[in-house]
Amino acid sequence: MISDSDQKFRQDVENCDWVAGSFGHEEHIRLAWIYLQEYDTNEATDRCRATLRQFAEFHGDYEKYHDTLTIAFMRLIATHVAETPSTEDWESFRARVRPLFESARELIGAHYSKERLAQPEARKGFVPPDRKPL
Repeated sequence: MISDSDQKFRQDVENCDWVAGSFGHEEHIRLAWIYLQEYDTNEATDRCRATLRQFAEFHGDYEKYHDTLTIAFMRLIATHVAETPSTEDWESFRARVRPLFESARELIGAHYSKERLAQPEARKGFVPPDRKPL
């Protein structure tokens, strides 16, 4: 269930009003969660990709955007959202899915090698996992 605070957060990120230095892993997950509350996984993924690219470019940090990581995390987050009651808010979701926050490298590492993610193609577009499917 999206709150007014969630809507304001999304709007601030979409308008590039959120401070770039305070936009970290948790904020990425929150943005993904919000989109997944409103749209199916494909549409939410497309919107999140576009927003993050725009945000990074606006703040002069375009090289930080990584398409494969964005899509991979969207799929992992979507799996958890699918198991979520429609009445669950952001704080409850965040408390319930701590591995998404605490073990992000391990979660991605189960699917991707460091070498695969380091490829320029992985940053610019989606490359499939080389360890196990998402």
